[in-house]
Parts: sequence; C-alpha cells; structure tokens
Amino acid sequence: MQLYSDGNESAWIEPTVEGQEEPERPAPVLTLTSESSPGALALFLAILALLVAVGGVVLGWRANRRTVSS
Repeated sequence: MQLYSDGNESAWIEPTVEGQEEPERPAPVLTLTSESSPGALALFLAILALLVAVGGVVLGWRANRRTVSS
C-alpha cells in the first residue's frame, strides 16, 4: 500500500476472495509442500558435486606439481 501526502491510499495488491472474480492486482500466494524424495536427490547431487570438486583439486595439484618440477 502506498500513502500519499494528501492522505490518499493506493493498494498495489488485492486479496483474492473465493467465489468472486479475480482482482486486477491479486496478492501473491506462496504454497509450501512437504519434501519427500527430492531431498534425497539433492543430497546425492551435493555429494556427487563435492567428489567432482575434490577430484578437480587433486588433478590440478598433480598437474601443477608436474609442470613445476620439469
């Protein structure tokens, strides 16, 4: 809501009332759901990313060591 210096108010959002027509500027709605299997998938991908990162560090370290000693 915006309040002007002359006392007028302007609503930027309007609540949606069931059984009535949807307003011109409806208020945003956030719906949360329980997380079942996507959590396991996210954990698997995080562990996989960690292993790839560690592998990259090891390979980079070995390549750097090889070029420095040459």
